[in-house]
Amino acid sequence: MILFTSMNPELLTLPTEREGVILRQLTIEDAPYYFDSWQHSAEDICRFDPDTRGLYTTLEEVQASIIDSSHRRIRMGVWDSDKFVGTTNLRPDEEEGVWLLGYWTDSRETGHGYASLAAKALSRYGADHFTVIRAEVMIENAPSVKILEKIGFTSLGRKVGEFALFEMTR
Repeated sequence: MILFTSMNPELLTLPTEREGVILRQLTIEDAPYYFDSWQHSAEDICRFDPDTRGLYTTLEEVQASIIDSSHRRIRMGVWDSDKFVGTTNLRPDEEEGVWLLGYWTDSRETGHGYASLAAKALSRYGADHFTVIRAEVMIENAPSVKILEKIGFTSLGRKVGEFALFEMTR
């Protein structure tokens, strides 16, 4: 199923609750901004998402990832005016029949509410289009747990050791 592609001249753009902060579908032109943010944030991100360790070591890997994922997920950059501050995405879990929410903020931009704004805007968009949105976070990632609770996700309990599973339904 093709959802959105960077070839689409009408890129998906979503407002957030804060003026000047938007979500915009990632394109190949955004790769340098993503790469710069990842380089400054990878250690923090990998601490709570070990599966990301070793990703995006080059700009070319980021470019390939944006191109490759454009037809399989909704992948958004978080922008405060013209500054890239993070990313959020929805990707299908075909085995479970749900969509999974993910997000991270550039470690130089944490503490400004960007993750909450982004997660809320994209999960609300997702809830209008899909029946179930889920998020899986490490239990020790208290800020992310707090975000999910704050924006209306319900805890489903623990899943496989140190991970908490949250869900939002239409």
